[in-house]
Amino acid sequence: MKFNKSKFFMKVISIVVMMAIVITTCIFQIVNLRKSQAKENIPKASQVSEDNNRNNFSKKLDVDKYSKDIYSGQFKVDDIKETKSIVENLINELKQIIMERSKDNLALYDEYVLLQNKIEENKAVCLLLKLKDKFGGYEIVLDEYLLSIQLNIDLEKYLTNEDDYKKEKDENINKIKNGEIITSSKIEQVYLEKVQQETNNTKNSDKNVEDKSMNNGLSNDMNNNKSKNEKFNNTNDSKVQHPTEDAMREIDDINSRSLNVEGR
Repeated sequence: MKFNKSKFFMKVISIVVMMAIVITTCIFQIVNLRKSQAKENIPKASQVSEDNNRNNFSKKLDVDKYSKDIYSGQFKVDDIKETKSIVENLINELKQIIMERSKDNLALYDEYVLLQNKIEENKAVCLLLKLKDKFGGYEIVLDEYLLSIQLNIDLEKYLTNEDDYKKEKDENINKIKNGEIITSSKIEQVYLEKVQQETNNTKNSDKNVEDKSMNNGLSNDMNNNKSKNEKFNNTNDSKVQHPTEDAMREIDDINSRSLNVEGR
């Protein structure tokens, strides 16, 4: 029986290919196993960071949701500008009010801080645009939005179920006394009072500086006059002293002459 070299080499090549496939498969499985183990051993800090990223992304999506509604084309550009200006002015007034902690009414100050922290600018603008006609004006919608924040309810629910919103509002409205409800006009009034008080304080401070400067000027003038008077008096004293000496000399001369005459 003759030896067939070609068949022998074909078998060898087949065996080598099979071994290569087996080795590659084993390596692939080992790599996947290590990857899965690495995922299971992710530190807790990384998981927390990932959760925070998800939450931030979710918030960003909410902001984008209101922005998309605002710029969807259903509202006029002038109306969007007007509502944004109204909301931005309100937020700015609140920031000015809470810039310095008031000692007169700490509870009310804290209410303004909580209110400012809970206002969502894009959401407020969106609600003003959508509810203006139903409520009868931007300011009315804005006051309703501020009230909903203080009552811990969501004005956005009014868009989908008006009755449920009104019911929830009626159930919570008694938690706040009528005089303690913070409205946009009340915020503006407190803001203007704060500006007026700061203006008065500035004027009083300037007046005190001016009075102090004037008093210093008067004091300097008085000191200068005193110095001039003392100099004048000293000069006069020296001028009076010389004639006296001359007079005494004349008297001595007269006396000496008299003695000389009597001696003769």
